[in-house]
Amino acid sequence: MAPLRRSKRLKAKATSTSEVDRFYTREKKPRDREPPSRLPSAADRDLDLQLVMSGILSDDSKLQLDSTTQLLNLVSVDNPNPMIDQVVQLGAVPRFVEFLKRDDYPQLQFKAILVLKNIAAANTQVVINSGAVPVFVKLLESSSHDLQTCEQVAWSLGNIAGESFSCCDVVLNCGALRPLLTLSEKHNNSLSFLRIATRTLTNIFETLTNISGGAPKVPLQQVLFAIRTFKSLLDLKDEEVLKEACWALFYITHYKNGIETTMYKDEDVAFKLADLFDHAPLIVLFPALRAMTSIVHGAYWNMDRRVLLLRGLCIGAMMRKDIHHFFKKDKRCHDQFEFEMQMLMPSFEKAVYMPHTEE
Repeated sequence: MAPLRRSKRLKAKATSTSEVDRFYTREKKPRDREPPSRLPSAADRDLDLQLVMSGILSDDSKLQLDSTTQLLNLVSVDNPNPMIDQVVQLGAVPRFVEFLKRDDYPQLQFKAILVLKNIAAANTQVVINSGAVPVFVKLLESSSHDLQTCEQVAWSLGNIAGESFSCCDVVLNCGALRPLLTLSEKHNNSLSFLRIATRTLTNIFETLTNISGGAPKVPLQQVLFAIRTFKSLLDLKDEEVLKEACWALFYITHYKNGIETTMYKDEDVAFKLADLFDHAPLIVLFPALRAMTSIVHGAYWNMDRRVLLLRGLCIGAMMRKDIHHFFKKDKRCHDQFEFEMQMLMPSFEKAVYMPHTEE
């Protein structure tokens, strides 16, 4: 399995399991593969893959479905010896991309999504090269598919987008952003879908931080759409959704065209983030603080009372006993603490000596 891609902000080893890492890291790739419908027996593991492939390559739709179901067990994470490499070497991936287009046979279509999701978790590039990404996007855009299908497609795109910046660019350039945002607004009462969709969306927006590799050109209207979507998600109580929404807003602050000022002027964004400071668990508080710090630092020129209030709220949140404990406990967190304070304090002190302007 390909290693997890870690953010540039993380200096610790990917294998670290410290308590601080649990709060301060964001694992961007929902790489979990679909569990098998049953645990494979010794006979299953010794199953002739060529026989399964003959069924997949046949013209009999029922045989195609049965063979795809068998193969799904073989590439599952719960299989002691997942046969992903063998399946790729046999050239099966393009066949499953064909099955993705079988709107006339949704059962086969759904099984193909699960197989490709599993393969993408281990061999992302072969799934991209097969042309699966634009087909996934078309499935999201179609109104004829149920939420469970859209959920698994979003998961598949999350596996691909989380592999690398270049893979994420492919997902973005194929137009996945708008349908993911639209579905997130439409199905904001489905936590299962939102947890997957927000993680995938956050993977996509992290490409905005890829300064050295050339950040992709995301249309401004889609960025504004995303801000509106993530702002609405801040009203939810689910920790996973809140965490991903806050990380996404932080990444969006890296967008050009004065986006921090736009976010600052939208009072709901700033104050909804501030509402998390008093009660949110640390896993949510860290990204919320980083998003807020970036927003108010970007609005340094607008020294009104509101910016002073927001800066004060940020500094106050950093003084929370539990967060301060972790800042002091871990040098990496402490360095980030110092950086965030330096972003806030000089402008804060400067503002004290400037006349307040009315909002």
